Amino acid sequence: MTLLLLSLLACGPDTTKPGDTLDGGSNDGGSSDGGSSDGGATDPGELPAAAAARADLRLKRWRQLSLDLETALELPGDALCLETGLYDCRDMHVVPLGGTSVPNGLYDTINTVAATTGLAMERFVLQACWNRAKADKALLEAGQPAVVFSHLSDPMGTSATAEELNAQTSELYRRLLARDPLQAELDALAGLHGTVLAEGAKNADWAVLACFTIGTTTEALTY
Repeated sequence: MTLLLLSLLACGPDTTKPGDTLDGGSNDGGSSDGGSSDGGATDPGELPAAAAARADLRLKRWRQLSLDLETALELPGDALCLETGLYDCRDMHVVPLGGTSVPNGLYDTINTVAATTGLAMERFVLQACWNRAKADKALLEAGQPAVVFSHLSDPMGTSATAEELNAQTSELYRRLLARDPLQAELDALAGLHGTVLAEGAKNADWAVLACFTIGTTTEALTY
């Protein structure tokens, strides 16, 4: 669940010109093998996977990370993350997350990964997941449906069916990554459930950690 790839990610400028093609060749739509085209449709499944033209992943900066979490977890920005319950994480961690801090005299962004960037991102995501779970618990206690953590029949219990775990995992993947999970990903988080419960935690604790796990993947934190 740690950000192992942060030191490898660069935040350099985009060097692609608007008129450039990704492969450097002409963009006239001709056939790559020199043969004529019959105008028929080609099944995408028959095309080989193309290699990426540029390995140019960018880390999300504080505003992108904040807005993505606000949308995915349906929380207002000022309820995502508070340090010691008082200080907005968007202010506390703005510099390592690629922002500026005028009150501290930092007028230019840092375009490299700082030593605390990974910790700041993890802190942001963990608190956002926890706050959503706390808000959903309050909704359930008030007799209202939960917004995100709605698939566990007994959040404070110590057992859950495979269907419940898969449904909650799928909900989080769709919200945080805008896709369905792979079977291996479902299996991995089901395994995490067993580990968490073996250490004395509850279903709700697993749900928060599942949210954190998905929200701190490279896929979630880069674009």
